[in-house]
Amino acid sequence: DKASYLGHLASAYAAEGRPNDALETLSWTDRFPPRDAEGWMAVGAAWDRLGETDKAVAAFRSARDSAGAGPGADAGAALALARAGRMTEARGVLKDALRRFPDSLALRQLAARLGE
Repeated sequence: DKASYLGHLASAYAAEGRPNDALETLSWTDRFPPRDAEGWMAVGAAWDRLGETDKAVAAFRSARDSAGAGPGADAGAALALARAGRMTEARGVLKDALRRFPDSLALRQLAARLGE
């Protein structure tokens, strides 16, 4: 039931060109959903690596809604959207994140790179 482990393992499988193994690994998160931001972040990263943008954004949103998520969840969602060519949505996520985390250098730098 370690979602962060499952997410990282699924990312590794995807990076290695083993999408079926990655999907099988992520299927465990349906049975044992993450309970923490770190787990949701790892799952979001795995979905992003598999090209499943909507599932990645949903996982990053769950991370954001978890206690102690910080701006990383928003950055993950924005990056997933940007990689999918959904720049307007990515900029919207960043704009919202910068309202909540105005001092985040990482978010400001990402916003600059995405033309916000």
